[in-house]
Amino acid sequence: MATRENLEPLLDGTPLAVERLKEAWPVLSPSDKALLLTVLLADSSKEKRAMRWSHHRGQLMDLALGETNPYVRYLAAKHVSAPFKIEGSDETSDYIADKLRFDKVKSDSSMLVRFAGHEDGWKIWLFRVCSGLTPVSG
Repeated sequence: MATRENLEPLLDGTPLAVERLKEAWPVLSPSDKALLLTVLLADSSKEKRAMRWSHHRGQLMDLALGETNPYVRYLAAKHVSAPFKIEGSDETSDYIADKLRFDKVKSDSSMLVRFAGHEDGWKIWLFRVCSGLTPVSG
């Protein structure tokens, strides 16, 4: 994926890049933010510049979920999953951060954001319907 030259310092995957991203975020356009989210939150086996550390990915998702633009929030929400905690174990800071992020997505004012996590389910259902594997009742 081609990127604009001025965005390259934000894509080197280092902890310093996360700090640069935090500082640059307020002045980036929605299209630049969308591009950065698409690259940095991608599957690291498919995109070499994707963030590999969950803590950094969480920081980026938190930045994006605080945006006014619903599409930017949606791109982050696609990567938010339900928090997981083993029964009887203590609530770790990671669990609490995941839960806050998940709750924020579920209570978002935009339907696009609220249902971002269900998108893959719809793709599977649509594939099954188009393939004749699931009957459509009407």
